[in-house]
Amino acid sequence: MRLAVLVLLVCSGVASARVVQVPSLRNTCPPVSPWDTMMKCIVQQGSATVARDAADTKLVVVPHGARFAGVYLFRHPNDAWQIVGEIRSEDLEVLAFEATDRAARVDVGVVFETTLDDDKTVTIKRSVMMVCPKADTICSEHVIACDVFSHGKAMWAFRGRPTRVGSKLHIVGDPSPLASICGVTPEDQDIPW
Repeated sequence: MRLAVLVLLVCSGVASARVVQVPSLRNTCPPVSPWDTMMKCIVQQGSATVARDAADTKLVVVPHGARFAGVYLFRHPNDAWQIVGEIRSEDLEVLAFEATDRAARVDVGVVFETTLDDDKTVTIKRSVMMVCPKADTICSEHVIACDVFSHGKAMWAFRGRPTRVGSKLHIVGDPSPLASICGVTPEDQDIPW
């Protein structure tokens, strides 16, 4: 009897874990050439428009209501177009775009609601700067402005100014205790810009 209980305990202690991958446009439309082939793949997921087009960089906006709503930055480093940066959100607007020989910068306005610790629902409006160095296939995101509203009344505002010293990027501003809600990280980062 003791042996049966021991075998049962040992056998029942084994568990398996399944990794579930969340679908994304990056996985759905892998790197491909030419651009028309990539755009066909994107449009199959819903409507999309090329908002900005530079020599080797394209900014695509997938609108609200589409499967992968957001802003996507594409490059073709190895003769195949691929996503190097993305900001996924249902409610966003492209505020600025700039591409240089060293990097691309996209500023996006995003609006969303969240709940604070005291169960208060707030509306957050953020301006996010995405910087994508040409030497990398990974972009960095930096909150450069944020407003937090409760019942239409402003609770807090942050205005950051991206400043470059050498190759370091610093967001100059005065974050408050609510900075974590907005994702404000005013720290130095190495960004080739």
